[in-house]
Amino acid sequence: MPNKIVVVGSKEYGEPLRDFGEITCDVRELFQNPEDVKLLVFTGGEDVHPSFYRGVDCGASFTNLNRDAYEKHLFKVCLKRGIKMTGICRGFQFLNVMCGGRMYQHFLGHAIFGRHLAYFAYNGETVPVSSTHHQLVELGPEATPLVWSSEKRSSYYIDADGECVNDVEKEIEGAVFPRFNAFGVQFHPE
Repeated sequence: MPNKIVVVGSKEYGEPLRDFGEITCDVRELFQNPEDVKLLVFTGGEDVHPSFYRGVDCGASFTNLNRDAYEKHLFKVCLKRGIKMTGICRGFQFLNVMCGGRMYQHFLGHAIFGRHLAYFAYNGETVPVSSTHHQLVELGPEATPLVWSSEKRSSYYIDADGECVNDVEKEIEGAVFPRFNAFGVQFHPE
């Protein structure tokens, strides 16, 4: 039985996973041969629309409702069929939202500087990562943070409700969602 890794978007996002299976962008595999699919990868791009996380659209997001709806359908298919999921950049934000989290709609720091240090909790190492985003995940109760910026890079954040806040403890860069069989990272490993 082949181990296929289905990438929703650019095949480049699957490159770090090449050793784990055959990379394909053919999403039909989820429907035609779900037993062959080992992993679905959600990729970068537009912001997730605030309505998907019970937020207020304050004009800080650049969204694509059609993409959100399409990927929500794929997420539900993976849940139903027990297919593992991962997300990179916007893909991580999308998984966070689908797993009950919310988003900070805007903050400064990552989009301006790009590369920064991230702390990996599982091994205690601090590693340089590439991350150019203007939104930040606010994890839901069932998520476990695994990676975060080694230092805060912003002094203010616009939360899901469109309010300016500054009490963000950690700028999360990666988390696992055990009940949903999902994992994601904000930075770009590809």
